[in-house]
Amino acid sequence: MENIGAWVLEQACREAMEWRKRFGINLQISVNISPQQFRTGSLIDIVDQALVTTGLPREQLELEITESLLLQDSDKPFTILTSLSERGIRLALDDFGTGYSSLSYVKRFPLQVLKIDRSFINDLHRDKSSRALVEAIIAMAHSMKLGLVAEGIENENQIAFLRRQGVDIVQGFYFSPPVAAEQFHAYLQDNLPEQWQRFSSLQPKPIYLFGKLGHAGNQPDLKDTKT
Repeated sequence: MENIGAWVLEQACREAMEWRKRFGINLQISVNISPQQFRTGSLIDIVDQALVTTGLPREQLELEITESLLLQDSDKPFTILTSLSERGIRLALDDFGTGYSSLSYVKRFPLQVLKIDRSFINDLHRDKSSRALVEAIIAMAHSMKLGLVAEGIENENQIAFLRRQGVDIVQGFYFSPPVAAEQFHAYLQDNLPEQWQRFSSLQPKPIYLFGKLGHAGNQPDLKDTKT
C-alpha cells in the first residue's frame, strides 16, 4: 500500500506540472491518502519527495483524508497533519458527515477544506433533513473560514441550491466521469464539455470545475474561464 500510494502521489503531482507547462494554468491537484499511509510514519518524506521530484509548488497540492484517520488512538495524525499544513499543503476532510464526525476534530486538526458527502447532495430535492444538514455544514465551514467542496453533483437544481448557500466548488458526474489524462488535456486546451461551458450563464458567480483527477480552486488564472 505504501509503495502504491507513493507512486500515485508522484504521478498526480507530475500530471499537475504537465498541466502547468502545457496550458499555462495552475490547477490544484487533490490526492486521497489512506489511514495506512499514516501508520507507516513515512508520509511526510513521501510527500516531500514527490514535490521535489516533480517541481510542483506545495500550495498546489491538496491531500484528502477520511474521518477514520482522525480516530486513531495516538497523536501521530495530528503531528503529521500539522507538519503538512505548515509546509503549505492544503488538507481536506473527505465524505464529511458520514462517519464519526465530531466538531472537535474540525476544531483540533489543521484542516482547510470540508467535502460534503454525496449522500446529502443526492437527497437535497426530496429530504428536508438533508437540506438542513447541508445548510448547517456550510454555515459552520463559513464561520470557521474553511473551504467547501460538494460531491456527487448530478443536476443543475443541486448546483443552484449550493450556489445560493455560497458553495463555490463542486464535483460530480454532471460534469464528467473520471477521464484519462490525455482526455483531460483536451478539455483544458479547447474542447470543454458543454456542461462546463454553460456555467457562464449561471449567476451570480462561476463555479469552478473539479474531477477526481484533481480540482481547480479559485486560482487567478481560471477566474475568467467560468468553467
